[in-house]
Amino acid sequence: MKAIHSFATVFVLMMAIAASCQKEASGTRDKTTVSGSKSQVSPGESIQFTVKKGTTGAVSKWTVSPATNVQISRPVSWDQTNTIRFNQAGTYTVNVELKKVWCDSVAASHPGMDTCLNSGTVTATASTIVEVKN
Repeated sequence: MKAIHSFATVFVLMMAIAASCQKEASGTRDKTTVSGSKSQVSPGESIQFTVKKGTTGAVSKWTVSPATNVQISRPVSWDQTNTIRFNQAGTYTVNVELKKVWCDSVAASHPGMDTCLNSGTVTATASTIVEVKN
C-alpha cells in the first residue's frame, strides 16, 4: 500500500512539473523586430532603422538584399540603429542579426572586429521590406 501511495505521489509531482514546462513553452514571447522611419521612399532617400525588443548589449550586423545601389551607414552598430540610403527603385529586404559578443566597442573598433563578431552568439534576427519607387 505504501508503494502505491509513493508511486501516486511521484506521478502527481511529475505531472505538475510537465504541466509547468508546457505552460512556459506555449506562452507568447516578445519577438525582436526591425522597423524603418518609412516603408516607402524615392531613389536617393535614406531611412532610419531601429531594432525593437532586441537583446540588451548585443551588436547589430546589418545587410540589405539585393545589396546593389544601397549605402549602409554602419554595417555593424552598437546601438541597434542604422541609416540606409536606397539609390535605385526596387524592393529591398533589410536584415539585422543581433549578436552578444565578448568585446567592447573600443576593442571592436580595431582590426579585431571580425574576431569579435565571429565569436559572438546570435541572439535574434529580424527583417523588414522597403519599397523604393520612382
